[in-house]
Amino acid sequence: MFMDMDRRRRHLSTYILELGIALHSVIVGMTLAVTGGTEFKTLLAAISFHQFFEGMALGTRISELQFMRRPLVLGLLNALVFALTTPLGQTIGIGIRQSFAPRSPSSLIVMGVLDSLSAGILMYSAIVNLLVEEFASPEFRTYSRKARIACFVAMYAGCAGMSIIGKWA
Repeated sequence: MFMDMDRRRRHLSTYILELGIALHSVIVGMTLAVTGGTEFKTLLAAISFHQFFEGMALGTRISELQFMRRPLVLGLLNALVFALTTPLGQTIGIGIRQSFAPRSPSSLIVMGVLDSLSAGILMYSAIVNLLVEEFASPEFRTYSRKARIACFVAMYAGCAGMSIIGKWA
């Protein structure tokens, strides 16, 4: 029973993470599609790195799931959701590009609400589902002191790297 509940919790936390990333990726795709000029190249480079590392994190979580039926199909379906969300956002962005006024009050409100939703889901997933789950696990406690410090340093370096990319974009 305990393993079944733990497995369900991991599935749920992975799906919540995927929901946050998917919503965020649609917004990122829309932003990329409506951006023009010199900002486009910078934004494209930042988004490419950002999406790569998001995909690695999500892919790691999906690969750890234990599906009872059709594991390959369900794993690929989860990966496909991530792979298609940014292009979906780009398609929406291309569709609204001509009528999109980036500084209009309604556009700013809509983008602010969507950004807030995705940021909230991603922060919840990162703190509750990823950090606590990884750093409070019995396996993590068996690591040597050096290995645990290296894990924390890697986490903070990743945060700093993503912050730099975010500031750059």
